[in-house]
Order: sequence, then C-alpha cells, then structure tokens
Amino acid sequence: MSFFDDAVSAAKTVGKSVGRRAEEIVIISKKKLEAIELENKLSGLYERLGKVYYLDFEGTADDLMDETEDHADIIDKIKAITVSLDELRTEIENLSKNK
Repeated sequence: MSFFDDAVSAAKTVGKSVGRRAEEIVIISKKKLEAIELENKLSGLYERLGKVYYLDFEGTADDLMDETEDHADIIDKIKAITVSLDELRTEIENLSKNK
C-alpha cells in the first residue's frame, strides 16, 4: 500500500507543478499580447506625430487642426506608453526567469 500512496502523492505533486507552470505560461502570454498592443499604439502615435509635424512644415496644420492633436499631447502619450511598455517588458522578463 505504501508504494501506491507514494505513486499517488508523486502524481499529485507533478500535477500541481504542471498546473502552476501552465498558469505562468498563460500569464506570460497575456503580458506579451499586451506588449504587442502597446507597441501598435506607439506606432500609431509616431505616425500621427509625423503627420502633425509634416502639416506644420507645409503650413497646412491650421486647416486640419480639428483632425490633429497638438505635438505636446502626442508626445505625452508616447512617453506614457513607452514607460508602460518598459515596465511590461521587465515584468515579462522577470516572469520568464522564474521558470
């Protein structure tokens, strides 16, 4: 009976370990997806910033001011997303190290 108890105990331990690892993988995957979404937002902001600067350079920014944001607003958003993205990447790295 002792052998059977040991086998059941070992199976439970392995099951718990596999469950924890699967949970960690899901968390890391969600974080990576979140990072990709932030990178896409960042790319869009850089595109908008470029458009605003181009319109300013061409002197047509006043005509389209309703459709564009101020340089400072876009730059503030870029800074905020960059900070969030850096924190998220650090978190992903730390979670990946704790395998």
